Amino acid sequence: MKVITTVGTSIFENYQKETSENLPHYEMLENSSYGDWEKLEFYRVELADNDNDNDNENKFLRWIGNNFKKSSAEISSLLAIQNEISDSLEVYLIATETILSRIAAEIIQKKLNGYNVQGGKTINVFFDADKEAPECDVIQGLDVKNGDDFLKKGLPNLIERLKEIGINKEKIILNITGGYKGVIPYLTVLGQICDDTDVIYLYEKTQKVILIPKLPINFNWVVQEKFFSLCMIKNIEKSEGSTQISNNEEIDSDLSLLFERTPNKLSLSALGKILINTLSIDEIESRHVLGFLMEYRFVKHFNNYVHQDSSGDKYPVVKTPNRNSVYNSCELDLILRQNDQSCEKFIAIEVKSFLSKNKLEKQVLDQINGFNEKSLCPTEYHVVIYSFIKINRNDLIKWFNGKIVPIINTIENCKPRLGYLYVDWNTHDTDEKGKIQNPYKGYLSADKELNIEYFI
Repeated sequence: MKVITTVGTSIFENYQKETSENLPHYEMLENSSYGDWEKLEFYRVELADNDNDNDNENKFLRWIGNNFKKSSAEISSLLAIQNEISDSLEVYLIATETILSRIAAEIIQKKLNGYNVQGGKTINVFFDADKEAPECDVIQGLDVKNGDDFLKKGLPNLIERLKEIGINKEKIILNITGGYKGVIPYLTVLGQICDDTDVIYLYEKTQKVILIPKLPINFNWVVQEKFFSLCMIKNIEKSEGSTQISNNEEIDSDLSLLFERTPNKLSLSALGKILINTLSIDEIESRHVLGFLMEYRFVKHFNNYVHQDSSGDKYPVVKTPNRNSVYNSCELDLILRQNDQSCEKFIAIEVKSFLSKNKLEKQVLDQINGFNEKSLCPTEYHVVIYSFIKINRNDLIKWFNGKIVPIINTIENCKPRLGYLYVDWNTHDTDEKGKIQNPYKGYLSADKELNIEYFI
């Protein structure tokens, strides 16, 4: 079982509290910058590496050995975790970019690595302090004294390291018992949004391991669509990404916690960095049913309002093809037919979120190949893109003409059409009592015509 443990300074504080003795050089190391590490390494060796029992200054190390199970929050919690789950542990220590956190992590690794308990279960501890190594566990920018560096550098670097270790890919325990307390809220959020990730801490008074359960709630999918769409439009792909914006450009109020804005620059906030580093567009699409709900809304629209093709012919019959349908090819969303059910004239419609437009090329290719194999020739092939933030018309047309039109043109006499729907979905609408309404209910139950714009 993999356990990620943040490391603080409790091992030093516990010693000084229990013995009423000051550690040598502790105050100087505590107040020094991590940039002075090389200059102060002698003091670090004197404090943590000298195991000579005759050296009075290393009563500290002997005290750890004599009080091992309660010497630090990190050690006591890891021993409790192993006792709770009865399994061998693969522990990764994460240190802040401070001298004392690194020293504490090195001591804990040295003392705890290879620790055996009854039944042959072991604790293997990993900690790499080489700043040049890609797997460095001293997180640059995670400085407890510099809040700006912590948010802009430390937090994104921490998330990257957690991803390298395996968070959101395999079963992980986040142990937040020790370490810098400013990290705890963000690790708790990670534990809520990442699959197979548990957040635990050791309750000090009873020495009981407490699991922070995942809340039986989920994200607002509309807000996530807006977030990832805006990141795509603004080319914000990495945690440190930002983009230039005009002074009067408005950002959706739903995204206020996920972005930070200066007069002409848009950057991700700390929470935005967590979201973009832990969830991908693929995961957003696969986890929610918003796309199916939107398809249902389009079916209602076309059922209630007769569609005409470019020649004026009417297509009032809506069909959602199933796998046995002659029209079906790779789950095409909608088929519009004329009243004569035997008539082979039909319009094919594919509905997609703006987030999915880059995947659409292959899907359209598969569908067109399916039509060609069955000798089916739609009069028109519609791609209807919807979004919860406004999309630049020219950019969408350029994408459609470059990626989609050449594929549709392989069918003779089939007219490619590009439709666009801006979904002005207010997630803050209230009822007569002032309570937030269910945003899905009102929009999906409405029978009014959708304002689909056809650019092509």
